[in-house]
Amino acid sequence: MAPTLRDELLDRARRAACEVAAGLGLAVEPPELIAFASNVILRLPPHDLVARVSGEAAEIRAGTDGRAREIAVTRFLAAAGAPVVAPSELIDPGPHAHDGLHISFWAHVRDEGSHNGVGDGAPKSAIAALKTLQRCRAALATCPEPLPYMQGYSETRRLFHELLRTDMLGTIDPADTVRRLAEIDAVLEGHGGASSPSNVPLHGDAHLKNMLVSGGQGLWIDWDDVCTGPVAWDHACLIVSLRDDESRAGDEAALMERLSGDIDPDLLAAMIDARNLQRELWDTAIKALNRSDIARQNLFVRGARFLRRQLQRMSNGR
Repeated sequence: MAPTLRDELLDRARRAACEVAAGLGLAVEPPELIAFASNVILRLPPHDLVARVSGEAAEIRAGTDGRAREIAVTRFLAAAGAPVVAPSELIDPGPHAHDGLHISFWAHVRDEGSHNGVGDGAPKSAIAALKTLQRCRAALATCPEPLPYMQGYSETRRLFHELLRTDMLGTIDPADTVRRLAEIDAVLEGHGGASSPSNVPLHGDAHLKNMLVSGGQGLWIDWDDVCTGPVAWDHACLIVSLRDDESRAGDEAALMERLSGDIDPDLLAAMIDARNLQRELWDTAIKALNRSDIARQNLFVRGARFLRRQLQRMSNGR
């Protein structure tokens, strides 16, 4: 069986992490795989060091703006005492470009919690996640780093158009997606859009796997979608994360009770739909990238490269 893109990316990620670390003067032993979703997370023994290497996300996203912003934001948050995992102080955290991948280095924190079958510890608390996110948002209020508006959702809209253009939507109904996007846009604009005074700094990808638990405290990672927007977006990410695990219906109910009185139900419903749509489109793009037939090559040539150019052009034009 021919190797998939996933296999190829894992091999490249291991090599890239070791080669970049060596170039920075740090000798490491063979990397240990911690996780592989849209990014490859590797521990680099014998040090308490983690390399986060762009995996399939690198085939979809353009440039390193989000990763550079992530380093700046998490440095600021760590210095402010916010509950985050800090960039590495052992070597330059990056982001570094190598072999077409983007690598950043972080302090290693062992995750003592679990969610949706991942991890051996106690289930991660949604209420603890909500509280630690609130602490991060409060600290971010004075962060000097410029933040984009609704980064994850804006990327979702662009990804839809490029998957449509390259005939890679699969089972996704384009007409229904256009309808959903229009409805979400209308709700956001109805609440003031990018200029709304109620917008706040957001994590942007606040699902429970992005909160590590160490010493009983939640610590947030993966800030490359950090942005501004309605707080309902972070709440929606958390709620959709809980819905991944049917056993956690009680946790969702407790979370909704905690949020009651502080949320606009229509806005939250729109943000939940936006989050679901984001995941549907990302899943479709990643599946297409991992196809071994001619369609995968077609996506590489016409889709991913074109998408990178378009996203870069859009980013430069903002």
